[in-house]
Amino acid sequence: STFNLVEHVFEDEYLIGLLRKLSPKYRMVFVLHAIEGFSHEEISKKLNISKGTSKSNLSKARTKLKLFMSKERKLVKNYG
Repeated sequence: STFNLVEHVFEDEYLIGLLRKLSPKYRMVFVLHAIEGFSHEEISKKLNISKGTSKSNLSKARTKLKLFMSKERKLVKNYG
């Protein structure tokens, strides 16, 4: 339905907004792993970083995204 399509677009825009808040190195690893499905081995070769750095950057990206979402929820709760 049209409503589902609109809802999907808003969800995509929300996710894109959150991803834009990440530093480029965290955003790139997150997108490659979580969205594109690349392994840490593949990411390390693509970005010329170690597998450990790929894993670390993904972990930091996830932590930051959770923090961003938590802050937004609090704003909505307090001012929504």
